[in-house]
Amino acid sequence: TRKAFINICQNDKIEKPKANKQSGPDGKRGVMWQIPHSFAPPRDDNDKTEQLCKVFDVVFHPDTYRMANSNARFKKLVEDTAID
Repeated sequence: TRKAFINICQNDKIEKPKANKQSGPDGKRGVMWQIPHSFAPPRDDNDKTEQLCKVFDVVFHPDTYRMANSNARFKKLVEDTAID
């Protein structure tokens, strides 16, 4: 088993996040987010104990990064997007 890290990065060349108001299957109105992102190829690195690990960089627009830092629900959405 090998340890893996996901780095959340930011770059203004990635599109900004967009919110679209929609109705769900139950008829309730809500917001559907589009969160553009890009994945860098995975790379090998060493953790702080010098053990080999895999690193994944996921890049979002700086607005996405700022919104995630100020809203816990949006942060969870960004984290889930990075993991997927």
